[in-house]
Amino acid sequence: MSRDYANFPAAAKRPFRAVADALGYEQLIPTVYAKARDGWHESFNLQVSPGTDAFYVNYGLTVTQLCPVGEDQSILTCGHLLGSRLRDADGTGAFPRGTRQDIAASAERVVEQYRLQAMPWFASMGSWQAMADEYLRVN
Repeated sequence: MSRDYANFPAAAKRPFRAVADALGYEQLIPTVYAKARDGWHESFNLQVSPGTDAFYVNYGLTVTQLCPVGEDQSILTCGHLLGSRLRDADGTGAFPRGTRQDIAASAERVVEQYRLQAMPWFASMGSWQAMADEYLRVN
């Protein structure tokens, strides 16, 4: 089936606004969503895989005060200090984006998988000590 949209961020905006609402996040731009915490943000972003009909959902903790000195400390450019990639129910990280209908169906699965994978991970990162421990564990 051929793509029925020209621009993924524009096609994802409406279905992922519903995802953001369901999960308690603010939509910053059509592909980036965040929730403020005490000195950091929980966030997730949509990443298109060029040349494929798939996209990925990366989630993690953004601490803008720890961005490199002199660089833009916006949540949009800072990146995740710690994070992971959401897996679809089939165990891959790829969510279909071939058509608007695929994007909408993927958005529904993202809510389900986010609640199963990302939310428990964020809950375990509820303190600076927990984040420091995880940072040392993975680096």
